[in-house]
Amino acid sequence: SSTIYTSPINISQNTNIRVAVFQDSLVPSDIHTHSYIFESIANRKIPVVSIVGDSLIFFSPSSGLLTQSFLPSWEYEVNFEIIDVIPGQNKSQEMGVEILQEDEWQAPQKPYNFIARDKYSKKNFNYQLFPGENISSFKSFSLRNAGTDWGSTLLKDGLTQEVTKSNMNLDNRFYRPASVYLNGVWQGIYNLRVNTDTRYPQKLYGYDNDSINIIKGNGALEGSPTAYNSWLNLLQTTDLTDSTNYMEMTNQMDIENYTHHIISLLFFGNQKWSTENSFQWRSNDVDSKWRWFSRGMDKSMKSSNINNILFPFFTHTNGNIDNPEWLTRPFRALLTNTNYRNYFLSELSDHLYITFSPTLINEKQADMTSLIDSYISNHSALWNGTGNGYSQPITSYNAWIDSVTQITNWCLPRSDIIRNSAITYFSEVASYSNLNIMLQSPNSGCIAINDLVIPKESWSGNYFDSLEFTLTAIPNPGYSFVGWENTGV
Repeated sequence: SSTIYTSPINISQNTNIRVAVFQDSLVPSDIHTHSYIFESIANRKIPVVSIVGDSLIFFSPSSGLLTQSFLPSWEYEVNFEIIDVIPGQNKSQEMGVEILQEDEWQAPQKPYNFIARDKYSKKNFNYQLFPGENISSFKSFSLRNAGTDWGSTLLKDGLTQEVTKSNMNLDNRFYRPASVYLNGVWQGIYNLRVNTDTRYPQKLYGYDNDSINIIKGNGALEGSPTAYNSWLNLLQTTDLTDSTNYMEMTNQMDIENYTHHIISLLFFGNQKWSTENSFQWRSNDVDSKWRWFSRGMDKSMKSSNINNILFPFFTHTNGNIDNPEWLTRPFRALLTNTNYRNYFLSELSDHLYITFSPTLINEKQADMTSLIDSYISNHSALWNGTGNGYSQPITSYNAWIDSVTQITNWCLPRSDIIRNSAITYFSEVASYSNLNIMLQSPNSGCIAINDLVIPKESWSGNYFDSLEFTLTAIPNPGYSFVGWENTGV
């Protein structure tokens, strides 16, 4: 019943073309789909995603993905196409789609999960969804609505990833905003994200899928929770003040990763540390260590928490659902060891000085807001008035700007708030002062404090007075290091 192609087709509005070749007595070819989207945004900076499928898949009263009052688990076949920013770079493939099985499904703008399967087309989606990253083949990925940040900035979870990925030993879930169309109708801004199944660490580190254990809270998301729960129980009976016991513990957990995990949660004030957001993983290989990551940071940087979510939260022995005893147990156990306390304070001071400096965060935030700024007014108009008990939409462009400004207002005082909390909690530190570091000759090289490279030729920030640190001069080719000059305290 479809139209037979006989001559060129003139397209002047959003159009999805699905073509196949038919001949009597032969098996029809695969269906190929391509979307022609006319965006009104000039010089767009984010990709367009087009989802094409039978309208009943989405809007059937009884079986549509978007019409149910409960979280459906149905999977349907659709075509997923990404039309990238660079002309000619695009990828179209038949895939399975379902509503993402997360709490954010309750928002009016539904999140999607896409799965590559042989029965649809290919078992992987082979495309560089996240330019600059080292993963270009995906079994699944998702389009997320920003969760509880849906009615605020759309940026928080992605910003926390972008701020930490260069300097911290954390497993990045990648982030990329996209302008999404469903059967040619605009659906607003979504966040393209990697899924946290067994293929996530497999893609990052090359482990076999069957050997991965991913623990959500203290129960298994993938694999078995036995080893992790045994390790947690071991922490209750092991004296980590003993150097031998501490060294043995470092063979079982990635100390740097865990420390950076805690520091990032601490800075961003991620209240939802809980069983729903705390993930641990390792392989069954003998030398594999436990690593940690947060699945979502959309509840971070809330202005009401600016003076909260500090060291008492992360060391509580009888917390609530957000910080239960078993979740704070590793950090409390590690802090009984003097060497770890000194290591933690050094890492904390370095990252507050560089990674979480307002200068760098504001630059990252400005880059990210510029990607979606031109879309926000239309996004707000599209979803305004659709709020529910889970989340209210962005009401206007100005309201969005106000919410983005609140991130800046969080980051400016947060480092000193954390330093003051550390002074109360740790006897090793009692004060902090401003530390200024400057290259006298522009473009001559760079300076590293401990193992963190200072990103600009002139840098200033607070640092704990009692902590020792190492400065390293790294000259550019053609230059040599002459010496240091102390200009005073």
